[in-house]
Amino acid sequence: MLSADSGASALSLLREAAPDRILLDVIMAGMDGYEVCAQLQANPELSSIPVIFLTALGAKQDRARGFSPGAVDYVAKPIQKSNLLAKVAEQRKPGARWQTLSASGGQLKTAYIAGEFHRFNNFFFDRIELTQ
Repeated sequence: MLSADSGASALSLLREAAPDRILLDVIMAGMDGYEVCAQLQANPELSSIPVIFLTALGAKQDRARGFSPGAVDYVAKPIQKSNLLAKVAEQRKPGARWQTLSASGGQLKTAYIAGEFHRFNNFFFDRIELTQ
């Protein structure tokens, strides 16, 4: 397990040793976790690493802001150990799927249905009670 005490040191550390998952706080010295996550997503070598925010900020707006730069999950404190372990373990599944897709040369076996994203978008905004 690796740890960093600021956003800049986290980015530097992640460039050296890319882990299979990242647990990231929103509140950090120098730059916040949202910016760190956005910079990870902008880096092709690091963008596929799932980011889970662990933070004291639990409002709906904070959660929505956490997902917008590319986080896969958001856990507000107080954190229950069993819940966190389940969320971390859940991120193994997409990683395995991504490796399978990468090994197949990126060829998807199912077609993308244009209306699906729009329906998902509506569902998502309804769940977090935001307007589009």
